[in-house]
Amino acid sequence: MPGIGQTWLVATASLVLVCHVGSFTVLPNNPAQRSIAPPSRTELPSASLEPDVPSRIPSAAEVAIRDLFREFDDLYDRTTSIRCPFWRRRTADLVDSAAMVARFLLIRHKSLGILDPLWILDVPGGEGDGEDFVGGIASSAAALPPGCKAVGRHVETNEDGTVCKNRGLEVEAIAEAIRRDWFGGAGGDKGYYITGRLNSTIYTDDCLFDGPDPDMPVRGLRKYLSAASHLFDPKNSYAKLLSLDWEEGSGKFGSGVIVVRWSLGGTLMLPWRPAVKPWTGMTRYHLNDERLVCLHDESWDISVWEAFICTVWPGVGKRIWG
Repeated sequence: MPGIGQTWLVATASLVLVCHVGSFTVLPNNPAQRSIAPPSRTELPSASLEPDVPSRIPSAAEVAIRDLFREFDDLYDRTTSIRCPFWRRRTADLVDSAAMVARFLLIRHKSLGILDPLWILDVPGGEGDGEDFVGGIASSAAALPPGCKAVGRHVETNEDGTVCKNRGLEVEAIAEAIRRDWFGGAGGDKGYYITGRLNSTIYTDDCLFDGPDPDMPVRGLRKYLSAASHLFDPKNSYAKLLSLDWEEGSGKFGSGVIVVRWSLGGTLMLPWRPAVKPWTGMTRYHLNDERLVCLHDESWDISVWEAFICTVWPGVGKRIWG
């Protein structure tokens, strides 16, 4: 049962976290109780101010915390081998939930009595994130839920290996990039709703994807594309762009919005391969102040019940809706 599985995984994540950090020496929270007080800045020799000064947190703690989140990343990667899109999505959600619980426990480290608050301030972040690992854990790239990380075939990088994001583009240029994402495949009707391939440089990695689908909302570009690329049979499905418009200075965040109308149909990658009744809908791409898509808001021209019944019981749906 998914509910039991989620509880088990979250409990396991908490236990793994404690096991990772529980072996470290605990410094008392009260500095007066410490046997060795750090020298003041004026007492330090000049050499001690160089970057190679050991951190206040033992390096073992830093490595263990990083390893913990890398284990979550590995678990998340394994979910892609699950063929059924329903269970693949739910397993990925469980891993994301466990990672968020672990992050919450680190942020609330004082309640664990394992890590001293002063230790948390200066641990370097994950490779290339340029932030404190635990002190800035709410935004640290290393501690993000796996579904929100810039990992996967959709990620484009700069020459120096950093993730490429095209910030500050004109709304018209962003609209053109979205238009190209809708014209995948030889026939131009295999857009990213079918292929799971789009221009990631115009999206935030933690973009929110919302819509009528019971599986939404989805937080994270990586998670959304993983689901989209395995939902429809690309050979027997299509996603066609019907129209595209944009507005400057509008949208949910006042930085612009692109509005697309589309039609969608085909075969779902469920065990019984149900054929989806073709339907139309609209997607709004809301831009943040960096001119990146941070909200992908979808609406349908049919009800959720109609879509569900026509997919699971096509005969019943045809008798009701024709």
